Amino acid sequence: MIESSVYRTVYHPLYFGTTLWAVGEKLIIQSVPTAIVGIVAFFCLQMASRKEDEFDIEKFRDGHRDYTKKVPKWNFLRGLRRLW
Repeated sequence: MIESSVYRTVYHPLYFGTTLWAVGEKLIIQSVPTAIVGIVAFFCLQMASRKEDEFDIEKFRDGHRDYTKKVPKWNFLRGLRRLW
């Protein structure tokens, strides 16, 4: 398991970053269609994240479980606090 760089703070940085981008976009482009797309995108990213977790648990077993106990999934503030 990679425990360096951004993977020390969140273990799904791609999904986390995409979610931040989607939220930012919705705050800038305030309309009903973008809000709907944002909600759908959020749930799709959550589902993809869960599927990846299932795959990782199957592939890495206890190594992935230990890693997920140390590093938060999406809460980067907790991850940063853990580093300090």
